[in-house]
Amino acid sequence: MTKNQIIEEIYHSNIVLKVAKRYSSYIQVNLDDFCQHIYLTLCEIPESKLQELYEKEQLPYYIFYICKAQATNFSGKFHKIHDCKNNVTIEDYLLTYEKDN
Repeated sequence: MTKNQIIEEIYHSNIVLKVAKRYSSYIQVNLDDFCQHIYLTLCEIPESKLQELYEKEQLPYYIFYICKAQATNFSGKFHKIHDCKNNVTIEDYLLTYEKDN
């Protein structure tokens, strides 16, 4: 199985979304953005390593590890890219808007 087929299978299984929901309290941005970041991380893995993880049926555990590491490491790549500390949620925006009007 090729790298693209493996990633496509992962996408259709919704495992990334399921795992990401477990860490939603750590993720202070859109969950879809987090999932896309995980898919990008999977795309950056060498094809031979991804195939090996798939063949040994270790890929779900690896995805779990990536999600956990990216969600809980506040000095990591995901939180640096999205600057999660300074993001304003839609609820915050609406509260501010209601106060002003």
